[in-house]
Amino acid sequence: MTALPTSAGRLGAASPPPPARRRRWPLVLLGSVIVLAVYAAIGIHGVRQEAASERILGSLSPLFIWLRDNGNAARRWMQTQRFAVGGVGTAVLLAIALAALRATGRRSGPVLLLVATLGCAAWAQVSLQSDQLGAGVALYLLAIADAVGLGIWRPLRALPGWPLFPPPRLGELAGPQPGISWPMECALVLGLTLVALILRTWALTELYDFFDLETIDWMVQGRTWHGYAGYLDSGFVQNNGGAVQFLPTQLIFRLFGTSIFTLRLTSVLWSITAIPLMYGLGRRIGGVAAGTI
Repeated sequence: MTALPTSAGRLGAASPPPPARRRRWPLVLLGSVIVLAVYAAIGIHGVRQEAASERILGSLSPLFIWLRDNGNAARRWMQTQRFAVGGVGTAVLLAIALAALRATGRRSGPVLLLVATLGCAAWAQVSLQSDQLGAGVALYLLAIADAVGLGIWRPLRALPGWPLFPPPRLGELAGPQPGISWPMECALVLGLTLVALILRTWALTELYDFFDLETIDWMVQGRTWHGYAGYLDSGFVQNNGGAVQFLPTQLIFRLFGTSIFTLRLTSVLWSITAIPLMYGLGRRIGGVAAGTI
């Protein structure tokens, strides 16, 4: 009589042991510490600059003013030369369409529909900028219809290199997966968060730079537990920033003092927290590139 293979033998031959799971939290913890350290350094420096009536991170003013002035000039130029901009965009889209036709022939249908979608959207905006409301609305509706049709014809999950959603469990897919290494991805998110921190902190006490009743209310309610309890009496029946925002406000006020700068510094904390969370959402749906954009 032939001996039957044991269950251990069958399992060992059919399914290799899962790969060892990498520890990811050390790099996440390191990135969080770096961001909080830079945040605290900006808070300490910003308090001194506010006391001296200086612009927060004023050493970066030449860069930001250059970006503001040239950005406004570029925006005005694009609005006044909207037909030229639309023509250049159309030429680029046609070049993409011709390249797709040459490379894949009849299989280039989804690319051609994508080009038509982007072209309709571009000229819809040009029409709206030219006060042609009817044409703009019609082209936007056509672009939306094309996009829906493209999604049905060629869904994202059918594209090569696009991550599965929801993502598979560890070890379910064999072979290397597309993307960048975990350290590089952590460095990318850290860079995005630090850039956002600088952008959100520059000139934080300006526009506007005076007290009003809302500012005073937020300071009183966020400074003490008594003020927080007073907020809870009416805070849930009106439009406001939410009860949770007051919790770190107390800590920041006790660390850096109570002022317009430190009040707004609390909002900066929430805004930079949203950067890695938004990246994680985009990455889960569309990969690293989608998360970065």
